[in-house]
Amino acid sequence: LRILAIYSGLLALQTNTNIVYAALGRTRITAVITFMKAACLVPLLIFLVPRYGLVGAAWSYAISTAFYTPYSFWVLHRTLELGH
Repeated sequence: LRILAIYSGLLALQTNTNIVYAALGRTRITAVITFMKAACLVPLLIFLVPRYGLVGAAWSYAISTAFYTPYSFWVLHRTLELGH
């Protein structure tokens, strides 16, 4: 449950970024970020689930979210032209 709390916390931080992209008409960005998450998640699931079962699946989601959340924020920052 702790692992899923980490995942949920990270996911909650970046959940509304997709709404921003939709409002700007930039839905392709959402597709790219979703693809990146899948590209990270699938290998982790393949590696961790057979070895650790459900705990491995939870870690897979937490790790992949930890990797793509900073990228998602970076893209959002650039898209909105913040801090220039």
